Amino acid sequence: MKFKENAVVIKTIVTSDFGAEIARAHGAGVLETLTGFKYIGEQIDILKEAGGTFIFGYEESYGYLTGEHARDKDAVVSAMLICELSSVLKSEGKTLIDALEDLYKKHGYYLDALDSFTLKGETGKARILEVMSYFRLHVRDAFPDIEEVLDYKNGINGLPKSDVLKFYFKDSSWVAVRPSGTEPKIKFYYSMRAANEPDAIMKLAALRNVIGTYMKDCL
Repeated sequence: MKFKENAVVIKTIVTSDFGAEIARAHGAGVLETLTGFKYIGEQIDILKEAGGTFIFGYEESYGYLTGEHARDKDAVVSAMLICELSSVLKSEGKTLIDALEDLYKKHGYYLDALDSFTLKGETGKARILEVMSYFRLHVRDAFPDIEEVLDYKNGINGLPKSDVLKFYFKDSSWVAVRPSGTEPKIKFYYSMRAANEPDAIMKLAALRNVIGTYMKDCL
């Protein structure tokens, strides 16, 4: 199946690339926004004015939207889509897990995770700033196999400036770190890409170990 011309999927910068990979394979473009579904909603209107067609929007905190009837995540429509897909797959003698495994075989295995560390009060606020500063200065020392570092504090691809640091590895896996906008927390988002599940689990464990060891000194 190929999407029609100018079809676009929108995701946030801390969300898995798995959906984006699938979208591109079917001829859709992909836009990225800052964290928060409100930014996806904004892009729908901008995209429409530019002659594009919004197909699907998603974020890592289980938010999904299809269609232009809303500008926020829509669990009802998402549930309906899952039911429809389940019905189609059942008629083919397959399950949702079967379909997911087929996608992994075609696009590679993806494994995503989130670690949040709570640092309360003024002392915690200062430590969160220190953590962001540390990774901006020393991320390549901590992870020598980094391919690219994106610092959204400077503004990237026309997005508003935001205190987010994202670093990609040579295998297209990545980690993003940012302070929470609503809680006294700093968050680490992991998106592993590998040939299979065991390799992805091993990569994730290694990264979590390095970051977790550093964060223990901050708590």
